[in-house]
Amino acid sequence: MALPCSRSWAPRPDSRSTESPVGIKAAVLMGLAVFSLPELLMQSAHSGAKMINQNIDKTRRSAAQKLAPNTIRTSTVVRSLLAYLVNERWTEPYIIDLRCAEDGMLMAYESDSNAYLRLLCSRDELVRAVLTLAQLVNLTPSERNYLLAGLPSHSPWKTRNQIIQN
Repeated sequence: MALPCSRSWAPRPDSRSTESPVGIKAAVLMGLAVFSLPELLMQSAHSGAKMINQNIDKTRRSAAQKLAPNTIRTSTVVRSLLAYLVNERWTEPYIIDLRCAEDGMLMAYESDSNAYLRLLCSRDELVRAVLTLAQLVNLTPSERNYLLAGLPSHSPWKTRNQIIQN
């Protein structure tokens, strides 16, 4: 059953164009604006990326709130590592970059340093610590995954000399 309509809609005569790769430009009326299909796809992709970035930032902020120094007590080193993983500055100096050495031990580049410092912690130990903390503070799976994604890769970090030799 068709609904009564006082006006019928028809595409504008100028909605066909040879600018599109297939020779047809899709017209969508939004107010007085007419958008081409590529413009709509680009706008949709931009909106989707913005939504994903907002969700990631929301997850980061939520994890940071649950792991904040006023919420749980940890050593300064652990606090600095957690701050790095949630992109916060809870210690001074703070970690700018984290790498995994050939033997699996972590190397941290701190804000007041001009070189990587070896930590007495392996990547595997940090993974276990993150998983344990995730249970203790009731992190959601997305918050836990956000933290784990911030860990350096397990592949050994090549020194500048090793890169030059290859």
